[in-house]
Amino acid sequence: MNSLADHLLDDLSDLNSAMDELIENIGIFRTILDNAPVGVIAFDHNHFVKWFNPALPLITGLQEASFSGLDEPRFLALLSSLLDQNDLSLSAQPAKLDLNNFRQGQNTLDYLPTNVTIALAGRTSRSINLSRRETNASKLPVIYFIRDVTEEIASERLKSEFLAIAAHELRGPMSSILGFSEILLNLSPSKEEETEYLGFIHEQTLLMTQIINELLDLSRIEARQGIDFVITDVFLFDLISETAKAFQPPKGREPVRIKGDKRDQVIRGDYAKLTQVLNNIISNAYKYSPDNSPVEIEILSGNNTNNTHKVGFCVTDQGIGMNAEQTRRIFEKFYRANPASDTPGTGLGMSIVKKIIDLHKGEIKIVSNVGSGTSITVLFPQ
Repeated sequence: MNSLADHLLDDLSDLNSAMDELIENIGIFRTILDNAPVGVIAFDHNHFVKWFNPALPLITGLQEASFSGLDEPRFLALLSSLLDQNDLSLSAQPAKLDLNNFRQGQNTLDYLPTNVTIALAGRTSRSINLSRRETNASKLPVIYFIRDVTEEIASERLKSEFLAIAAHELRGPMSSILGFSEILLNLSPSKEEETEYLGFIHEQTLLMTQIINELLDLSRIEARQGIDFVITDVFLFDLISETAKAFQPPKGREPVRIKGDKRDQVIRGDYAKLTQVLNNIISNAYKYSPDNSPVEIEILSGNNTNNTHKVGFCVTDQGIGMNAEQTRRIFEKFYRANPASDTPGTGLGMSIVKKIIDLHKGEIKIVSNVGSGTSITVLFPQ
């Protein structure tokens, strides 16, 4: 009798230990799910919401109350209401599914997504991946996992864009290098011709190097979105005077003229990137203006129409200028307002300038007229 009681007590003790371990594991799993960066929502055997974790409202941008009492079709209808109607291309990848069916109230479970990525509407471009899994559990047979894949998609797009642009823009200089090198290898050019062909090869090689460097720089800035910028207090006068002093104008041209002596104007920014901005703008001013004309930089300070204090600079030249269409397109990648000229360039400089200024929450304005020069004004909040 005592032996039976002892066995029962041992079994009860084992059961209690197993229950304690189970409770502990449930607590661990619950903590993991509550803090996971992935949204999780579970449905019961009647396809009604049973549970969801805190990440789900954060990723979808919806309130917690939005999910309460939903069945599975209405949950999908809710997600479809978030679709960006201007970017439906993602909704068919990789599953062939139109979530708008659920928005129209078709309460059918005949065909549900197993894995679909959709673009969300809103001020910021965001995309989520929706993955449906069926389990063997009777109480929670269906679970959805929702991930924010915005950065992944942006990275893939940037990579594809980089490869497409690089392949297109590098084809020209590569063809030139190949052509001139074949002449040198297969023909017997004179010494003067050989020097000329080598000059062409050197020029095209420099252009290829510049294209690759600027493409990598622009892609890195777009991908990192300024998180690697070193932000400090930047005195505008020091930035402008030091950049102008280091800049080497074309032979026979006078140095940059600096107007204004506002030495106390300070902005928050990355000194190296702001120097890059100024260098690109100054370089263009010299490239597209006559040899005997000045390039000027004026330090600016004042309030805009919203009564917000701004500081910055304006670079002015007396060059060939641009028409309205050229001015509108100047920030496009590889766009050159005067591509037929002998002036070297890749058409990436102003794209880099615009991106750096945007990441500093600044603004850039271009005023230009054909034959009478260009003024580029850059302002930053203070």
